[in-house]
Amino acid sequence: MRTTLILNDALAAAAKELAAKRRTTFGAVVDEGLRRVLFDASPARPAVRFTMPIFQGRGAMPIDTSPAELDAFLNDELPG
Repeated sequence: MRTTLILNDALAAAAKELAAKRRTTFGAVVDEGLRRVLFDASPARPAVRFTMPIFQGRGAMPIDTSPAELDAFLNDELPG
């Protein structure tokens, strides 16, 4: 079958180079690549559902940190 493809220049150049090394045609390289992607690829693994652990406690704990201390902590600035 004849068709027209719009390819990335670098990808097309690499395919032409591979075809020359293998002494085959550009079309054969494209054909092999499509065949590998469409038929030989292993099926994608199903996504693993992420669950966030929730710890039961005594409720929110009060924070007695000043905004400046919190800013220093978040920016890894140690007092001293």
